[in-house]
Amino acid sequence: MRHALHFKPDIEKAVERCRALWAFRELDPPFMMINAPEAPVASGAHDCAFWEDPEGFVAHHERIFEMRLGIRDDAVPVLRPPFSHATVPGALGAKVELHGEQLWSVPTLRDLRDHRGLSLLGGSAWTARVERYYRRLLELASGRFCVGVCEVPGPADLMGALRGYQKILTDLVDAPELVAEFALNAARLAGEFDRLVRGWLEGQESFGGCWAASAWAPANTLQF
Repeated sequence: MRHALHFKPDIEKAVERCRALWAFRELDPPFMMINAPEAPVASGAHDCAFWEDPEGFVAHHERIFEMRLGIRDDAVPVLRPPFSHATVPGALGAKVELHGEQLWSVPTLRDLRDHRGLSLLGGSAWTARVERYYRRLLELASGRFCVGVCEVPGPADLMGALRGYQKILTDLVDAPELVAEFALNAARLAGEFDRLVRGWLEGQESFGGCWAASAWAPANTLQF
């Protein structure tokens, strides 16, 4: 059973204000981001317990949305699937496991040169799982919140997840040129996965990300 919210976000107004913010125009009232108590709405590792339960994930956060009504202004809540940094490694063939409340991916590259065979083409069971979760969040959103882009790891994080963090450090000494090649490939693969997710979300006006990008950012925006 879904929890009913006691407010209706004015998404059009929020988008208009965030566009003005993006263009460095003054706002009245001024735009503020407030870190309210409870877990961040832009979900992360702490929400991994809901990795198989989008309905429970939304119900959990709807209670948090209600707690924040007094300080929300016209902002729109953002939810993204709670797969944390395991998302892209899983799509590239790494085994994903739940340890406690954290999803981890098991390093899969025994030989560093094997990075050349990594591909998102053809999909995988994990990618299909992520897509189903996104589709369900979009159904549950119904204008009450935006569905955000998942956390795509940077090249170093992705390399460590696929190779193992200790191994990639020794690789820097043993095969620095191969590590540099791997880094370029990791950046390319992360970008491909990001474009895949944005394709699932193309019907939305904006894409919620994390931290400052939770407010609003045009498509194809990079955040560091």
